[in-house]
Amino acid sequence: MVEVPPGTIVEVVGAGGAAWRPPWAAGGLWGPPFVLAVLIARRAGGMAVIVDTAGEVYPPALAALGLDLGRTAIVRPRGGRREAAWAFAEALAPGTVAVAALEGLGAADARRLQLRAEATGGIGVRIARRLDPVWSRALRLVVEPLPSAGEVERFSVAPARGRPFVVEVDRASAVPLRRPAAAAG
Repeated sequence: MVEVPPGTIVEVVGAGGAAWRPPWAAGGLWGPPFVLAVLIARRAGGMAVIVDTAGEVYPPALAALGLDLGRTAIVRPRGGRREAAWAFAEALAPGTVAVAALEGLGAADARRLQLRAEATGGIGVRIARRLDPVWSRALRLVVEPLPSAGEVERFSVAPARGRPFVVEVDRASAVPLRRPAAAAG
């Protein structure tokens, strides 16, 4: 798994269709990008704030992924992307990982969120359908499905800089099976 230093915005993007979704996932941006975002939050420790604009986050699923629900807040903004961006910015606090599906923000908003993360030491994880040039200062991770069999779902995670690695999860629960391995190729 990639180490995410404090004060970083991470952009996690699904590639190649990333069609697999955990059985408890209703839709939206669920699937490997969201699972990876939750694993980043779990690994960082501290508080996790999930900005749930679609109202789809299922707390027992977060617990199954290893998040401590006693240290997890789910925020459901109702005012569109501006309110979601505001909630994301407010969640960027020391020792906190903020996770949100933020799309359609301009360069000034992206820069403001990056500066907020740097100032507070918080970690922000933006889940998206595609890479967006306004987030060019973010640590970029592209998640791509790999051939999978049986009860194991595999996907490759390719950082913009560095070696790709493989994450394997139980297909039914989305719980990681073991330490990630380097991707072949």
